[in-house]
Amino acid sequence: MKTFKIIMTVALFFACVSLTAQVNFSGTWNLNAEKSQFGGGPGGGGPGGGGPGGGGPGGGGGRMGGGPRVIIQSGNNLSVETTMRGFDGGEPTKMVTKYTLDGKPTENTRTSPMGDMTSKSTATWSADKKSLTIVTTMSFDGNEMKTTETWKLSADGKSMTIESVRPGFDGGEMKTTMVYDKQ
Repeated sequence: MKTFKIIMTVALFFACVSLTAQVNFSGTWNLNAEKSQFGGGPGGGGPGGGGPGGGGPGGGGGRMGGGPRVIIQSGNNLSVETTMRGFDGGEPTKMVTKYTLDGKPTENTRTSPMGDMTSKSTATWSADKKSLTIVTTMSFDGNEMKTTETWKLSADGKSMTIESVRPGFDGGEMKTTMVYDKQ
């Protein structure tokens, strides 16, 4: 009976730990355009992306997020390397964005042909640690744009969904849902 209680206590402990364990987004992810929703309306476009930059910071079709994403999650750090198609068939470029997963702001600066762009992001876990919300404010040429992304893994860990909300070109909101398959 004593052995049974010990076994049950250990089993209960591990069951509780697994229920509160945060998901890990690490891996190489490819955009699944057929399952993704690129947002309609001005700048929304279809699978080819929309607007300048092909869909903005959350991924999108044409340029941003069209190539693989390599995500490394370790402790409180998340690194996302996104391969973007080159303009007019040019060489692809890689962009690395880093986040901390402890709710503290992270700053990233990238240089583009249109100038330097600085972004500040805050990543926070949901209460059940099953989804991650990243709020990013980007500054470009004196303008600011706020994007909210919610990242989720499928139950089997083979699919990642990133829901993104950002300002649209018409003054409303633009919503996209990007689905990635694990390589």
